[in-house]
Amino acid sequence: MTITTDNDAVRNLFEPGAPSINARIEALETLHKNGISTYAFVGPVLPMDPLVLAGKVRPHVDRVLIDRMNYPLKTKSLYRRQGFDQWLDGLFVDSIIELLQDAFGSLDVECC
Repeated sequence: MTITTDNDAVRNLFEPGAPSINARIEALETLHKNGISTYAFVGPVLPMDPLVLAGKVRPHVDRVLIDRMNYPLKTKSLYRRQGFDQWLDGLFVDSIIELLQDAFGSLDVECC
């Protein structure tokens, strides 16, 4: 299940028409409770509170894959219009990814 942010307003900017974050987490919860191995793909990492996202997702997944925005030049103007300039800084995004990795703790976490 792809979950790129903890914020539905951000999700709507970058993924208009996609299911809400809560709907995705509820689907993971249902699958996980029924013994199905689940994972979350946090990618591209969009503006978020990484501790909030990890707290919502962690109980319902066995594995997490994390990936950065691989085409920031195409989305640069959207980031700037929304006041997300710091998210264009690779070092800032690296720090968010580290927070995510730490927050997911003992789970199998892979970063691309």
